Amino acid sequence: MNRLARRHRPRMAWLLTLVLLAACAGPEVLPPEARDSRIAIRSVAGVAEFYDTVTGEAFVPRGHNFVKYTFSDDPINGSGYLDMVMSPRRYDAAEYRADLEAMVAQGFNVIRVMLETCGASDCIYPTGGTSRGLSGPYLDAVVDLLDLAADVGVYVWLTSNTLPDEGYYSQVGYSGAAGLISESQATLMAQTGIDAYTEYFTDLFVGLIAREARLDHMFSFSIRNEYWYDDREQPWPSTTGEVTTATGVTYDMAVGAEREALAEETLIHFVNTMVDVVKAKAPTALVSVGFFAPAEPNPYRPGDFKYVLTARALAESDADFFDLHSGPSPHGLDVADFQENYGAVGYQAKPLVMGELALFRSAYPSLHVGAQAVVDWQTVSCAAGYDGWLTWHWDGDEIEGDGLWGSDGTLLGEVLAPASHPDPCATVTVPNPNLAFGKPVTSSASLPGEPATNAVDGSGAQWGSGGDAPQWLEIDLGSVVEVGSVRLTVAQFPDGATVHQVYGGVTSPAATLLHTFDGVTAEGDELVHEFVTPPSVRYLRVLTTASPSWVSWREVEVYGVE
Repeated sequence: MNRLARRHRPRMAWLLTLVLLAACAGPEVLPPEARDSRIAIRSVAGVAEFYDTVTGEAFVPRGHNFVKYTFSDDPINGSGYLDMVMSPRRYDAAEYRADLEAMVAQGFNVIRVMLETCGASDCIYPTGGTSRGLSGPYLDAVVDLLDLAADVGVYVWLTSNTLPDEGYYSQVGYSGAAGLISESQATLMAQTGIDAYTEYFTDLFVGLIAREARLDHMFSFSIRNEYWYDDREQPWPSTTGEVTTATGVTYDMAVGAEREALAEETLIHFVNTMVDVVKAKAPTALVSVGFFAPAEPNPYRPGDFKYVLTARALAESDADFFDLHSGPSPHGLDVADFQENYGAVGYQAKPLVMGELALFRSAYPSLHVGAQAVVDWQTVSCAAGYDGWLTWHWDGDEIEGDGLWGSDGTLLGEVLAPASHPDPCATVTVPNPNLAFGKPVTSSASLPGEPATNAVDGSGAQWGSGGDAPQWLEIDLGSVVEVGSVRLTVAQFPDGATVHQVYGGVTSPAATLLHTFDGVTAEGDELVHEFVTPPSVRYLRVLTTASPSWVSWREVEVYGVE
């Protein structure tokens, strides 16, 4: 008997005991685990909000995307790190319990979990399978996570990315490709795609219910993590011809209004159908859908192939609430810009949740500056109508695969934690222990538009010397301090061998060699040195003596002794 089976055997015995008690006590005795969702939605003075049906109190979802990046040699996606959080070979109940308990200690109440991110290997669809049906061990793991969540006191937001990468469901979904509808678009536009998702979600909930899943601790089921179309795939490149979708409507690709209607009405039809599918098996479940941000009217990610229009979906679809992704943007958009693109300005009819509040390392190489940006973003979005926030991501110190700051055990998690920041709508100031932040700085040379001050402002903008090594940057810390560590964020192209010397001194120029970084570096690398014997310095100089590129830094950080 496997571990998950052993875990569930005592629960079955307890279930039998209570069923017998219920038979004696009458119909008032409830089963040991309610199958109804505990979190529901109500309207208060015309404004939608989540609430706890047991306590009657408002519920504000605050938590993390729970991921576990693990190396996988996947036959479809290739070798690399995938989020294997629910993969049976990665699932670790003891480790996950510790993660959830750490979150609860900080006051968080929701985790968001992806169902198909493990690729084609050991995932939700049986490896090598060809017939309808989902992986039993995978469903066991999902049920076990819901059990853990109930034990610990958090809720699980189960989220579908797409159809499984291979096997029956994807084959059915792709089979509708014809005429101007490509395979990838058929899963959303063609009736075969609707059929595939209908069978997939039906089988998922039938499997969970058969295993007595704690659906009372499922916060929501999201039918799509980020809904968007690939505008490189048909029918979008076509400016002539007609397309008939699962809506039964035929659209003329030569007419701009009909192209937009195709995008909008296909989306609404998908959402409404899938809401019905899920609620047929779990009538009280909150069914949500997530969106990638539209690129207009405020330009977003120029040249990106993701295309979606969301305004009509927010107004006309049957989803219980919407998951709109944004965060401090390397593309220059603010909260108001995103809301305008989503078509959600002043929206209050249903709750809005920011299910992926992400912080890009490239935009914020200084975590403290980035953490302040995230807190400010949360505050502003609260005023814009958002009802919950989940960071991307809590990854349990796994290898990061996406260039974003994690929230587990970091300042980002601390400043967003309800325990330390109980009112998500309140403005707070994040302390910045970086002794170099905003301090006077000089350099050997600087390019126009890339001044030395960029290296100490936390913005991610680089200082560029405009020349080959040797080049230097020197920071005046303002007074003599004990330095515990330095952290340098690399700006470099091409990759290659570099030598960087860190000097310190109480006068300028800093003349005492404190440490040498000697190795192969690449754009975005972080060079960190912790001093065993903290030096006392006022001036700190970084001298680059060898580099394959012009000498540049994205950020130079200096920290005192903890």
